[in-house]
Amino acid sequence: MESDFEITQRVLVPTLVSVCDWLRCLGEEAKSDRWDEAERVLFELEEVVGRLQRGEPIDQTRLTSFFAPTGVVQDVALESGWGDDFLGLAEQFDLAAGLLGWE
Repeated sequence: MESDFEITQRVLVPTLVSVCDWLRCLGEEAKSDRWDEAERVLFELEEVVGRLQRGEPIDQTRLTSFFAPTGVVQDVALESGWGDDFLGLAEQFDLAAGLLGWE
């Protein structure tokens, strides 16, 4: 059976890296009033990835909020025409959260 650290490295970290890459690609193309918030989320996600890679604890509730319906990342995605891409990444995040036993 995989440890939480192994699940995190195999599923969660790659998903978060993909979200960061996706947000960076949107950059100035983002057609959202919430882009400033999305930039802050990107910064936080990059910090979370580093903490997870080092095996350090994270704020699961805060991380989960980034993937919530009507959250900043989803809003930016929908307003920029990337809703389907975001939904795929959110599903990967939900899978990882489920494997880790997060509520």
